Amino acid sequence: MQQATTELRNRNIPYSLLGDGQELVSQFPKPGSSLIKGQQVYLLTEAVEHIEVPDLKGQSLRDALELLSVLNIFVTLEGEGFVVSQKVYEDSGNKQVNLVLKPPSEGIRGNEEEQEDGDQAVESGSD
Repeated sequence: MQQATTELRNRNIPYSLLGDGQELVSQFPKPGSSLIKGQQVYLLTEAVEHIEVPDLKGQSLRDALELLSVLNIFVTLEGEGFVVSQKVYEDSGNKQVNLVLKPPSEGIRGNEEEQEDGDQAVESGSD
């Protein structure tokens, strides 16, 4: 696992470790796959069925769905934007997650956006 994390760090590729194991069991996307700029690599240290669903609050819908897809978890959605809450449950022995989402304008990243807007105003005023 050390080799994988070192290589990802050296290439500035974002990654997340999933599981409590000490050895790399699998990786998504698979080694050698093409990556989209900013795409995260998931390193699994135990079998998917043993990995707990992480806290997804603040994640974009795209990022949350990508992670849950790696974990083979069925997802239901309410709203759009960024995850504000989640409920993990089982149905017929399968893990499922209900995600509640809200747009950034409703406070998920509001402080960051306000700061960015303020920075832009200062920059444009100094020209």
